[in-house]
Amino acid sequence: MLQIHINRRKANSIEFEKPEIKVPMRPGGECSFEIALINYGTPTRVHLSTTDSIRNYVTFLQDNPYVTNQEWIPVVVKLPSDISIGEGKIKVITGYGSHTETINVHIGGQKVESKPKPSVDVDTRLGDPKYKVENTKTRNRKLDVSAGEKKIPKPVKHEKLIIPFLMILLVTWILLITFVIKIFDPMLGALSVSIILIFLIFYSAISVMSSNITKKEE
Repeated sequence: MLQIHINRRKANSIEFEKPEIKVPMRPGGECSFEIALINYGTPTRVHLSTTDSIRNYVTFLQDNPYVTNQEWIPVVVKLPSDISIGEGKIKVITGYGSHTETINVHIGGQKVESKPKPSVDVDTRLGDPKYKVENTKTRNRKLDVSAGEKKIPKPVKHEKLIIPFLMILLVTWILLITFVIKIFDPMLGALSVSIILIFLIFYSAISVMSSNITKKEE
């Protein structure tokens, strides 16, 4: 904020509270501040302007206020992206041009912080030919070991084949003594064979289901 005293020492006098205004900002930035016009005498018209060097950077939202007691004037400052510093003056005119005072204005000058470049860790051993040879041998050795590891096929369980084989022998024996030797009644022999075949079918189905479940668990 900048305070400007009007009519304090004499009629149409202009006094600045600060000798200069500094507006630190980066290129392409924008900021604002206020000018407080304090009138100690009769109501008067005050005109605000800038020199040509900063005319495009500074904008007064009210450049010709009528000050009776105290007025607050917003000021917007914009710095182009290709400009780092702007210097000039703000002009304050009273008494319809009879009295003029200026104050120096410095815009910009704020340093742009550079972002640190990301670092990459490099293994210095990679430049050593011996390290490359040893590393290659180690990789080849690992590949040979992994290639040599083969799955050993599981032995076939013959225990499950014993019961069906015995059932087939039993059916053959019943058919033999029923129809060839004719010891049993043919109806009884056929019934026995049917029962054994049904049991054999159920046993085979249960064996297949149990083997599938075992494979899924493995």
